[in-house]
Amino acid sequence: MKILLCSSTFQTITHGPAKFAHLLLEINERYPAQEVRILTEGIDEAIPDRIYKIGPKYPRPIHAFWPFLNNYSYYNAAMSIRKTYPFDVLLFNNALMAYWSAWKKPDDLQVVGMVHDDDYLSANLNRPAFNKKWLINIHRKPLEYLACRKLTKVIANSDYIRDYILKMYSCRPEKVHRLYQTINIASFPFQQPRAIDLNTAIKVLFVKSDYPRGGLKLLIDALALLPYSFQLTIMGPKQKERKMIDAFFKGKNNIQQHFLGPSGQEIVSNALRNHDLFCVPAHKEGLGMANIEALASGIPVVSTKTGGIPEVLDYGKNGWLSPEDGPEALAKTLKACLENPEERAKRSRQGRTFVEQNFNHQSMLEELLKILMD
Repeated sequence: MKILLCSSTFQTITHGPAKFAHLLLEINERYPAQEVRILTEGIDEAIPDRIYKIGPKYPRPIHAFWPFLNNYSYYNAAMSIRKTYPFDVLLFNNALMAYWSAWKKPDDLQVVGMVHDDDYLSANLNRPAFNKKWLINIHRKPLEYLACRKLTKVIANSDYIRDYILKMYSCRPEKVHRLYQTINIASFPFQQPRAIDLNTAIKVLFVKSDYPRGGLKLLIDALALLPYSFQLTIMGPKQKERKMIDAFFKGKNNIQQHFLGPSGQEIVSNALRNHDLFCVPAHKEGLGMANIEALASGIPVVSTKTGGIPEVLDYGKNGWLSPEDGPEALAKTLKACLENPEERAKRSRQGRTFVEQNFNHQSMLEELLKILMD
């Protein structure tokens, strides 16, 4: 079987879809009978017979039409590649990009799309807001709907997303598959949780580029309610967003901010080993790759009972889940974690084992091939 993966990101490995694209290439080494190549706009130079580069980049004035333009561009580029690389499966890292290919595909081609989050699934189009977010959702949600309805198969990255697709898009259950996105566990060596001295600054790590979605303000407000001092390291948001984030700390005298901005995988991995606690109390989350990396590293994880996060934390067995969306509830959950060192050690060990069993990229590759060959 030959696979062509279409991915908007590849070279800059800072979030789940790009990490998935790199892991997928391991199929070429592990399964000689199969072959994967990638078509992407997220690389500077193409790699012959391995990575194809698509272009051009569209000017900002027409960027609002990105889904339409990219759908045409990826389909046309893929069909051109198929003349010399006769792939059997056209796999899209984002189902939104796949709707034109799903409608136009030749009969002998599978077109498969992946849904990583609930951005469009949860969008309410019945209440016109005429802001940027509503204007984006008003045309992207219907495109994702059309794609999921027409695709040969749909892959959701959590049970939560799979159930949401079945509910909102009314797809046939047999065509929608759950496939957890995973990590290369060898890149995250496990270490026992650090001893926490409640009389000194507790080092808390937040990693999320979309900091409003990740609940950064919620975290800051919750930490401010606790009778301890904290050093909060923030990774992911852009430097231009620093001023807005600084405003969250006004009057929060027990929290020292350490803003690092966008950070590469090595820097994040080092931070996971050098902090006392990991907390991204997301308001929305399809799965939560950062939580998986944190669990693998052994750092205690506190998060929210939102989206696919409970699946990652084994419904609270591997970490702590705040039962409500509010600073008081999160502060109570953080306090329970901080004041129970034996429980932190226990859940950290369970977390590592759970990641090895459920988020191992080797198992993910095997499961993906089964889905595609079924």
